[in-house]
Amino acid sequence: MKKVLKYGLIGWAVLSVLTFPLYWPFIRMFWVFLPSVEKPAFEPPASTYEARLQDLDYLSTVLRYDRSFSDTAEQTFLAKLEDMENGAEEMTEAQFYLGVAEAMALADNGHTNVSYRPQYTAFNTIGARLYQFQDGV
Repeated sequence: MKKVLKYGLIGWAVLSVLTFPLYWPFIRMFWVFLPSVEKPAFEPPASTYEARLQDLDYLSTVLRYDRSFSDTAEQTFLAKLEDMENGAEEMTEAQFYLGVAEAMALADNGHTNVSYRPQYTAFNTIGARLYQFQDGV
């Protein structure tokens, strides 16, 4: 039984080494597209305004991980965040949420987005979209 296990383990190790190049593209894909995102290290906010500033500061780190922003979109994204920081105190929750969604949409990538769940839970809306046609809504 020991010989079977010994030669089986040796055979498995040799086969793994020989087939590693075949699996390298998949391993690289996970390494490139599933980065480890650092957790925010902020103190608990004292106000909604401070919480929003922390959120915007943390949102700016998305540029380290998301490569779908072009150079122009990256500059526009940073300008949008700066505008939001300047007006964060006067914004409603919905304006802040939609501002963040608009900033993330600048990536022009369907996979880079903001969760739709707050729309339905926090803003008392339903998942219906209304469209204007020739004969009405």
